[in-house]
Amino acid sequence: MRKVITDILTIDELAEMLRVKKMWIYQRTRPKGVRGGIPHYCVGKLLRFDKAEILAWLSTMHRTGNTAGEVFRRIEQTKPRQVH
Repeated sequence: MRKVITDILTIDELAEMLRVKKMWIYQRTRPKGVRGGIPHYCVGKLLRFDKAEILAWLSTMHRTGNTAGEVFRRIEQTKPRQVH
């Protein structure tokens, strides 16, 4: 059974969500890049990120006792809403 990915992020969207520069993300997606690489998919030459996998990855990175859900809620609360 294939995994269904429901929320795909571009590198720009991920950089905004994490409030980091795109280069920081690129460094963590290279095969021999920084340890603790970000889970990602390559679509041709484009990088894509599963939001659920990113949140799970974040939960392994915390040092202050915050869960990924708490970090994500803070990010979502401060992010302006987009109207489509």
